[in-house]
Amino acid sequence: MREARCTVDTADTFSQIWTAFEAVHVLPACAWCGQIRIDEARLTPPPAALAAIDPRYTFSHSICERCATAYAGTAATLADRDRRS
Repeated sequence: MREARCTVDTADTFSQIWTAFEAVHVLPACAWCGQIRIDEARLTPPPAALAAIDPRYTFSHSICERCATAYAGTAATLADRDRRS
């Protein structure tokens, strides 16, 4: 499944993060790029939202499709290099 990446109003993103925090819902966050997934869209959380909540209880770290693809390419390149050594 491809994840949508979009630019969203910061106030709207803050509101969605705050709603998840208050409802004790967990939002997936990419451990590599830091973007969070809300309604199948990947968004960069505004600093004010991160300051207003406790991310330890709101975000569950995963890896987004873009970072997974980049990491897989890097891992394949490194494995190739190691085989040639």
